[in-house]
Amino acid sequence: MSDGTRRGVLIGAAVIVLLAVLGFVFRPAVRDAWEWAAGDGIDTVSGWLTELQDVAAELPEREVEVRSVVTDSRSALLVIGDGPGAAAFALVAVAPEGDATFTLVPQRLLAFVPGYGEFRLDEALGFEDAELALITIMNRFGVRIDDVVALQPGGLAAALGAPLVVDVPVALFTQGAEGAQRLVAAGEQTVPPELVETLLVTQGAGDGFEWLQRQGSVWRAILEAVVLDPDLADRIAATAPRQAVVADLLVAVAASERLQLATIPVEATGGAGGASVFVPSPGAAEFVDQRFGHLMLRDVRPPVEVLNGSGRIGATRVVAGNLVRLGFRVVRTDNADGFGYETSEVIAQGRKGEEAAREVLDALGTGTLLLELRAPSTLVDVSIIVGQDIPAGEG
Repeated sequence: MSDGTRRGVLIGAAVIVLLAVLGFVFRPAVRDAWEWAAGDGIDTVSGWLTELQDVAAELPEREVEVRSVVTDSRSALLVIGDGPGAAAFALVAVAPEGDATFTLVPQRLLAFVPGYGEFRLDEALGFEDAELALITIMNRFGVRIDDVVALQPGGLAAALGAPLVVDVPVALFTQGAEGAQRLVAAGEQTVPPELVETLLVTQGAGDGFEWLQRQGSVWRAILEAVVLDPDLADRIAATAPRQAVVADLLVAVAASERLQLATIPVEATGGAGGASVFVPSPGAAEFVDQRFGHLMLRDVRPPVEVLNGSGRIGATRVVAGNLVRLGFRVVRTDNADGFGYETSEVIAQGRKGEEAAREVLDALGTGTLLLELRAPSTLVDVSIIVGQDIPAGEG
């Protein structure tokens, strides 16, 4: 007998006893009720309980199945803000075995921005949109990112729509003409949506590490809000091309009992305080391997350079982006020795680069394969000179 049926029998028995007692006092009035309880009453009460249990069990299972069960490898980049010095980046992912990760990517991370050169991650937003930031992170760490969510200023506040309780670890001060001004104090407090967004995208008078601390606390509060209101995930993911997929990912990550929230290990360089930039620390490679093993593009990433031989603006950027998605590591984009290349050239730098060069040629779908044996580069395996046969924006 199931627990539900057993409870139904006990309740029915209690009803029968109660009716029996009342029967001695109000025998004529309860005769019909007694007969009902002794006959169909137990079955009816048990049926009610069973039906209610079925409904209660069925609805949560449907919700979990639709909104929070992610069984494959999936990832998305969250980009809050639209420019240098006022942006926040986070990579959310779920592994096939169910491990969920939420990783802060420092906005001051120094990285090679394909098509532009070496800049901070947030500076990529000054060149193009959030897609370039996605390509930059993929190129730097060799991980696959499936989707990107880009929320312009005010977008996160609008999605939240209500205050959040945030345990702010470090107060936010801004440096003005009259000295530092405190916007948000440290400690647990109710923060309106606009200030929640400000805590994410504003460094303030403190250093970059304090900024990352605040971001971690804000993201925890947002994930807790997603657990309570899964529709918040839809509002956050509204700008993603695959909104439903990203929303499901956010719900799955927020609800995971094994959620790991951390920051890519970095160290400051190039200045003090707010002027410093971040570079990956010695432990970053191991961190990425352990955390994003299911997202790694390939085991060995051939280094390549992409050179503009057509003179068209943007020619190297598009080719470089496509090669990054295939798992190549773009270490240089620049102009070729001239703009008169009608046909693109894919140059294998020595025998070690032949296999990678053939893969690049197949990916381009055009061009000539060359082999450099006299003085091969020691920095890259393959050099790509983009010619007139690859129009900018279509490489």
